[in-house]
Formats: sequence, structure tokens, C-alpha cells
Amino acid sequence: MELQKQLMEYGYEYCVTSNGEAKQNHLLFASRYPFEVLPSSYQREKNKERWLESKLTQQDLHILGIHIPTSKDKQGKQDFWIEVNDFARKNINNKAIILGDYNTGLSEDGQGVPFYGMLDLGWIDTWRYTHGNFSGYS
Repeated sequence: MELQKQLMEYGYEYCVTSNGEAKQNHLLFASRYPFEVLPSSYQREKNKERWLESKLTQQDLHILGIHIPTSKDKQGKQDFWIEVNDFARKNINNKAIILGDYNTGLSEDGQGVPFYGMLDLGWIDTWRYTHGNFSGYS
């Protein structure tokens, strides 16, 4: 709540969270532009606080914010990636962005398993696109 209050003081009057419990990883969207919170397309109960969808209505941009579980929860991570790829397939021809903490990436960028399928579907890794061959964590 304190973070939301401070963001609002800086002009981010539109804020929403994914309603995680205290000391639980979850998401916060803050914007200076109006957005609509969309019903979640996430189909699982476990880790639902790590998924938040919205739409910038004026820009007609669907935004999916995610925080993929770490490798400590291998099954949860795999299940989450299945959901992310389902979203990616369904939105391949829409104005959409998937952002957040992937806890993965390309082998040159991170630890653990690389992206599951999104690049094969035609999505762009903007970190790699904007940083070229630079090797480092995003």
C-alpha cells in the first residue's frame, strides 16, 4: 500500500496488484494512462498471484505481467510456462506484450531453462533485441 501511495504521488494514478499474500511474490501495475484489468486467462490455482492481465484501452495493448516460479519449483515453473505459451499462441496476431520476471531466458542471459517456445512462435526477446551480444542478466 505504501508503494502504491508513493506511485500515485508521482502521477501513476492507475494502480492494481495481483493480490498476493504478505511476503508472497505478486505483481503491481502502475500507469499514468487508464487501463482495464482483464479477467485472468491463467487456468491454475497454484501461482495465480504471479499472473496479471490488463489492457491499455487507448493504445489497444494487451499486457500480461508474469513472475515465473524459480527452478526450486520445477513442476510449478513448467506448468506456468505452459500457460504463458498458451497466452502467446492466442495473442500472436494481437497487440500484446508479456513482461515481468521470467526466472529464465536465453543461456547467455540467465540461469536454468531457456524460454519455452515463445521465440519459436515469433515473439521478440526485447532484452536481446536492444542489447545485442551483451552477456548479462536482464
